[in-house]
Amino acid sequence: MTDQNYHEKLSWNLSRTQLWTTVGLFVLAIMVVTVCLIVFTPLRQFVPGYTREELMHEAYGNRIKLDSLQNCIDGQAVVLQLMQAAIAGEVSVTQASVMKDSLKDYTNVEYRRSLADSLLRKEIEAADPYVVKAMSAAGDRQSLADNWMFYTPVSGRCLRPFDARSFTGVELETRPNESVKATMAGYVVYADWSPENGYVLVLQHGNHLISIYARNTAILKMPGEYVEAGEVVAMTGTSLHFELWYNGFPMNPQNYVTF
Repeated sequence: MTDQNYHEKLSWNLSRTQLWTTVGLFVLAIMVVTVCLIVFTPLRQFVPGYTREELMHEAYGNRIKLDSLQNCIDGQAVVLQLMQAAIAGEVSVTQASVMKDSLKDYTNVEYRRSLADSLLRKEIEAADPYVVKAMSAAGDRQSLADNWMFYTPVSGRCLRPFDARSFTGVELETRPNESVKATMAGYVVYADWSPENGYVLVLQHGNHLISIYARNTAILKMPGEYVEAGEVVAMTGTSLHFELWYNGFPMNPQNYVTF
């Protein structure tokens, strides 16, 4: 025969107010725990509409880089426009407007020519790689072929001929990665990339002659370097834009260079 005791072990009496208070505290505790998990743990990235702080910083940094690249492209476009105008004799150096950085103070800047710049200018002005006869002002451009020797930069079919009013050069069909050679000895005065013409290289020769090589895929010379006639200065893609300028006037390269 089993001895059974039916004594009361535990009892808990709750009124209606106490019951609702307990349920409310339990729900509040769950809410606090959930908020802490979202705010202080990586679980927050799985919440729809919540942006990670790292992504926000990365997006802000990319925006700054994009603005810097746009300013760089705008500056290069201004340089090319001023350069084309200067070659054509339409604008002087004193008329050129310079883009300034808004974060820098230019009030106390002294514009002085450096010793290296002065020496380079004298060297360029005195450089005369070829013995050139004195030419008359009336027929100097017509007699260039008789006085100067031009080296062929590339050999290729002419895709677009020279037109002094709309196209101040020639467009030549080339093979990919073909070497571009200097048409005459001279100094590199410009070497940079532009969105419209790819890598552009400009050579200053003696007696106010300038040659321009555009649409290149790579540049092998830097500004200030001296190059010999026929020396490789760039690599081109499928075409080369070539120009010759004398005393601020464009010349037809096909009259002086055999392509």
